[in-house]
Order: sequence, then C-alpha cells, then structure tokens
Amino acid sequence: MSELSVKELIKKLTAAAHDEIKCRENGDTSDDWQDEASPENLLRVLAYVAELEREKLAMEAAALAMRDDMRKARNELESRRVRVELPEIRSVERMSDITHNEAVSKCRHAFVSACREAGIECEVV
Repeated sequence: MSELSVKELIKKLTAAAHDEIKCRENGDTSDDWQDEASPENLLRVLAYVAELEREKLAMEAAALAMRDDMRKARNELESRRVRVELPEIRSVERMSDITHNEAVSKCRHAFVSACREAGIECEVV
C-alpha cells in the first residue's frame, strides 16, 4: 500500500462522507459514499493510521531518549570545573617585552594543562 494512494483514498472518503451527510439531510444517499466506503478501504485507512501512530510513538521515544542524553551531557559539562593556577607575574610595567611574553606563555600553558587534566580539549589562540 503506497502512502500516496492511501492519502488519495482518505481524500475521497472524506469528500464522500461530506456528500453523504448532505444527501441524508434530504433523505437520500450518496453514490460516492456507497462506492468508496467499503470495508476494504476502511481497513486500509485504519492500517495506515495505525502505522502512523507506531511511527509517532517511536519518534517520541527517540526524542525523549535524545533529550535525556542531552541533559546528561549538559550536566556532565556543567559539573566540570577547571582550576588554573597561574604563575606569579610581577607588575607588567616593570617587565621587558620578552619577560612579558614568557609570562603570557606560562599562563597559556597552565590553562591548557588544567583543561587537559579535566578531560577538556582546549585550544588557545
């Protein structure tokens, strides 16, 4: 059973049902309703609806599992703390450029090392 044919069948059944309702108001019956509303067609539509419901439930379960995984990952990330002990740096005003660059390099190294120890990939640019 192709999805398109079931969708077309649903449209035909819907139109036939509306036509039947109008005809009944006049004490008549709709030929379209008699032609389209067969037990076979009804079973096809019900099977299609049941399949959609199964797919919906599977997607909801997958979405809930993904949500739970994301919460767990977020909680793990939020619980990580990085403590960086920076080397003591004297006043920058009294340092030469080379000494200042060395101090910055030591700070970067301390930061990257602390991140690695915490299991956090880090790139300082």
